Amino acid sequence: MNEDLLRTGDLSLTLKQPTERDSGGYIYTIHKDKDILRQKVVLHVKGYQKVVDSGVEFVQLPCKRVNLLKDAKVEWEDRDKRKVYVYQNDSDQLGAQDEFYRDRTKMKRNLLDPGDFSLTLNNPTEGDTNTYTCTVYSKEGNMLRKKQVELKVRVPQVEVNSGEKSVQLIMKTKVYLPDDAKVEWMDRNMLKVHVYQNGSDRYEEQDLHYRDRTQLKKDLLKTGDLSLTLKHPTDWDRGIYTCTFLVLVAGDQSARASTLATAWNIAPDILQMVGLQEDGPMSLFWAVPMQCPMDYGPIGVRFGGPLAQI
Repeated sequence: MNEDLLRTGDLSLTLKQPTERDSGGYIYTIHKDKDILRQKVVLHVKGYQKVVDSGVEFVQLPCKRVNLLKDAKVEWEDRDKRKVYVYQNDSDQLGAQDEFYRDRTKMKRNLLDPGDFSLTLNNPTEGDTNTYTCTVYSKEGNMLRKKQVELKVRVPQVEVNSGEKSVQLIMKTKVYLPDDAKVEWMDRNMLKVHVYQNGSDRYEEQDLHYRDRTQLKKDLLKTGDLSLTLKHPTDWDRGIYTCTFLVLVAGDQSARASTLATAWNIAPDILQMVGLQEDGPMSLFWAVPMQCPMDYGPIGVRFGGPLAQI
């Protein structure tokens, strides 16, 4: 407070490092003889907001504390109380992390700024739009710092009028795709829009509604550009479009599974466990879905960019 507050009449209070939990009503009271004057001030602390576009490689959620105490524990949670990241005893506690965030987070310790507990979330998608809370505890379990970050992942939009010759559903990935990867585009009704496998288009698997209306780019597995061109779009074409690439990992291909897991920066056991489709004895497909939303706009059809960038 101001040192000359009684002389100047400035009774203002400075609150350092305000957080969302400091929001609320504050009352100051002045006593003079038998007279009492009370005044209420309402404080609202807005949470930090971060907005990124779907498809960026990573986003950083800030959380800093000026003074670092030894043996501090740091927890990042989303609004559903899922553990996004836990740091304790000078190490990452990956066993406490929710599977949804597995292999997608890191908290790089900055020796020049030891009080920086900012979290890096890799490959954010629309599904990561959420409220994230960073809480720092002392060794005794006392809360030292709490900060909320609102993350919004935007989906880029492309408009096309009904009657246009074509529209492109953008889908790109930097992930290594082997030559035998299978690429499938599906619509909201789970109808096959386009299928690509073994270096060629599999039109015999395509739904009749999309016959002669779709096209993928050349060398898509080498470039990672899985974008789909849809010709003569109509109102019937609105909805969610999902692009999935599938890779066959047979039971005796543990070395290959390990290579793919390293290239994709995931744990090898996940590659073996998340098999979505069987193809013969001891064979698993590992599938990664990506989506494009498509809704009506007032002047035609609205196509969105990728919800998930792998």
